[in-house]
Amino acid sequence: MRKFICPLTGLWPINTLKCTPRVCPFAGILENGAVRYTTFEYPNTISFSCNTGFYLNGADSAKCTEEGKWSPELPVCAPITCPPPSIPTFATLHVYKPSAGNNSLYRDTAVFECLPQHAMFGNDTITCTTHGNWTKLPECREVKCPFPSRPDNGFVNYPAKPTLYYKDKATFGCHDGYSLDGPEEIECTKLGNWSAMPSC
Repeated sequence: MRKFICPLTGLWPINTLKCTPRVCPFAGILENGAVRYTTFEYPNTISFSCNTGFYLNGADSAKCTEEGKWSPELPVCAPITCPPPSIPTFATLHVYKPSAGNNSLYRDTAVFECLPQHAMFGNDTITCTTHGNWTKLPECREVKCPFPSRPDNGFVNYPAKPTLYYKDKATFGCHDGYSLDGPEEIECTKLGNWSAMPSC
């Protein structure tokens, strides 16, 4: 505090006395985020938000104190990460490239493939979300198809094994004098039936 003594002249040695508020350090830039403020003077409050893919590590607002300091301390915007994804039963991880050490960043993807004889139900690709988790995992289920029937006046060939599974194929042909109505090759679908049933 400063003191002034009134001199014999009756005039103050300075024209005006003005009190100005304390000013806190500049805080108008937040990497990977934004700051809302009017001024950085006491007792103003500023607020913070982060860009998509980042989360606020710290408080969402800070106040300029009488001491000219921010309280609480200024936050940072940290990247959202997802842990390594779980692998569904009967599936393998086909494509996965973690971009943050062992973890993945927001919008990173992982792609699954089902083991042979198994069909995928759901999306083969999952994505790291803003909540730090993955979108829904697909399911891999064993799928069997019945043996295809031989068409009248024709024949059918398929793998010589006790059971036919998803993606197994069968081929059809007709005897002389007959033509095939439908595709020559059919496939066991994920629904447990054949993609077509040709006739002669």
